[in-house]
Amino acid sequence: METLKFTACKHLDFDQSRYSGPKLAPIRSGGVTKLVWERKDVDDNLQLCQFCKLCARLNGPEYCLDLRNAECSDYEEFEHTVVFKQEDANASDDN
Repeated sequence: METLKFTACKHLDFDQSRYSGPKLAPIRSGGVTKLVWERKDVDDNLQLCQFCKLCARLNGPEYCLDLRNAECSDYEEFEHTVVFKQEDANASDDN
């Protein structure tokens, strides 16, 4: 298990007990490691997304990880502390 602290919108949902299929994976955003969800689409292709407590699934991995990528006007900066099991995922870079 790994613990990751990072800032993002307080409405993003990183509670792994709420989702049976998607898994959390690290991503580099603005030079900082943050988390995204990996899920399979209907064709079994890997998709990166975020889950929001207000807006449901956000189909962009960078959405709401910072104010610049806020998906709605309810963005509120928050320090998340997430304990997660890293599968065989590698951190992606935002280049």
